[in-house]
Amino acid sequence: MGRETDSIIGRVIEYCRSVDREFRLKRVVLFGSRSRGDFYPHSDIDLLLVSDEFPDDWFTRQAKLYFLKLKQIEPIGYTTTEICRMVEEGNTFIENVFQEGKDIELNMFRVRSMKKHEEGRRDDWDFCSCCLPQSTREFAEGSELSITTRLRCKTI
Repeated sequence: MGRETDSIIGRVIEYCRSVDREFRLKRVVLFGSRSRGDFYPHSDIDLLLVSDEFPDDWFTRQAKLYFLKLKQIEPIGYTTTEICRMVEEGNTFIENVFQEGKDIELNMFRVRSMKKHEEGRRDDWDFCSCCLPQSTREFAEGSELSITTRLRCKTI
């Protein structure tokens, strides 16, 4: 990987780590030009963040996510309930994110406790109940991030 790619991955991991400390993320999806591969060096990095610990008020939530943000990262945060509602309503934004987006491994920025690891518990990867795994390992040619699980909503 080149320096630019390493730098971007480092920023995404650092950002997700800081958000995860405060809100315990359930899912992170890279979407937009970076996931499609048609980006330019100064393109932003669009991230959909899912957590049930986000503040209820959407504007407060976005303000907190922007306060934590790093250069080029453009975050948007939703709860699993909000995501499921948008999917059920046929929201084109969320459909597009799921169609073109790439899930980022939570363990890229989260260190699981040894006890959970030894017990084989996977509650660190508790995704939206309306989503199911489609494959176990995927690496998109030319993409910047390794993807462990590709998830899509059953309704899409």
